[in-house]
Amino acid sequence: MLVAGTNVVAAATWFGCSGAEGGGAADLASTDGGEDSARSAPMFDAALVDGARESATTIDGGDAGDTLMSTPACIKYCNTMQAMCSVDYPQFETTHSCLVACSYYPPGTPADSDYSGNTLKCRQTHTQSAGGHCLHGGPFGYGDCGFMCEGFCQIAMAWCAKSAGGAPFASAAACSAECEAWPWAPNGPDGAAAFRATTPTTGDTLDCREVQLVKSLASSAARDVYCPLAATNSATCR
Repeated sequence: MLVAGTNVVAAATWFGCSGAEGGGAADLASTDGGEDSARSAPMFDAALVDGARESATTIDGGDAGDTLMSTPACIKYCNTMQAMCSVDYPQFETTHSCLVACSYYPPGTPADSDYSGNTLKCRQTHTQSAGGHCLHGGPFGYGDCGFMCEGFCQIAMAWCAKSAGGAPFASAAACSAECEAWPWAPNGPDGAAAFRATTPTTGDTLDCREVQLVKSLASSAARDVYCPLAATNSATCR
């Protein structure tokens, strides 16, 4: 099991833009500080997240009375994500789940890099790259489009705050600190280094909690069930 602080070789094995994903080793350029640098980043800017909803349109949120604000940019991103990544490296179970996550991404500005930073702009670039850089284009960024705990807490503290039990962490800072302490799962289900939206579903790891958080995006009912399972004291990830 990989834990924070292990060497960069282990981190390079884990990040998905290696031969298995078709992205090439060059995509690790932003992670050369090892696992710690890939997990940690400044907390997200709430003002930027709110900006993602500007000029939004309302679409079906999946449950009666539940609506979801989405933008043409998110719809384009999620259609690309599902087309490029849904078979081998799914980052979401459905397009709807993707749209929910996308509504919390900072959109990015023309001055931002196309290939780095916790933005929709970066994720779209990686998702539509040849072969699909699915891990970097997904909700947790994996060192290029933000950092895993950054992406995780961004969604957990906003989307899950609407659940019956409230946010699974006392604050964004608490989420970040607790997330930093979780070990990674050893590898993907086929031995390749990759997070998938549906696995692993057990184990006291960041990866298992990422799966629970992605499952919570399906609907408001799913949010009530799965957001608590993304917490440190998860009844499933242990």
